[in-house]
Amino acid sequence: MSEERLKEALEVSMERELDSMFPDSGINEIHSFSLEFEKNMESVIKKAKIKYVNIRQFTIRRSIIAASLIIFIYMATLSVEAFRAPLIRLTEKIYTEFSEILFDNEENIDTPRKIKDLYVPGYIPEGYTLKEESEEKMTMMHHFMYTNEMDQFIFVEQYTLGVSMSVDTEGTTTDRIMIKGMEGIIYSKKGLTTIIVNDDNYVHLVCGYESREEIIKIVESLYVPK
Repeated sequence: MSEERLKEALEVSMERELDSMFPDSGINEIHSFSLEFEKNMESVIKKAKIKYVNIRQFTIRRSIIAASLIIFIYMATLSVEAFRAPLIRLTEKIYTEFSEILFDNEENIDTPRKIKDLYVPGYIPEGYTLKEESEEKMTMMHHFMYTNEMDQFIFVEQYTLGVSMSVDTEGTTTDRIMIKGMEGIIYSKKGLTTIIVNDDNYVHLVCGYESREEIIKIVESLYVPK
């Protein structure tokens, strides 16, 4: 995976999601990550067998770092063999400041390297309208962003399974969850609820400032239009 592709994934996930939380937060400032955080991040990236992207180079609003859920997406190519049983295990390793989420393809299941079947939500809470959607050239990740009159947002995202995520979980409530046969994790932090699930073909992420029940409904409604 090229450094340009990694930077694109980081910028899409960080700038799009985080700027939407605080659209008027003012001047950009450089955030200083702890040495322990950076050391653990290096470990995550090495395990994914991809080049290290120096997170010091990314300008992030300090207020956003303090208040929001930050998700770093790292794309890694999975080794693929003949299709076996449809089982890809989700693993969460918890550190001081973040959780490492891995999707372990232990059975070497043949999974899509590009998004072939695009999932869309069949349900969105009342008052939200589609504001933004990924461009077609984003073949390994796709997102929909919905907003309402109060500038609240809901993100519905899809990734290929060659992915490792590192999530800021300081002060976050986390639980395992099973939705329509999909294994996942649900995070809650300062009113923001995030669900990450694996359907053995893709990773689906839904987050927004809505109740746990509403976010679950959105995940349950995901389908591929005919």
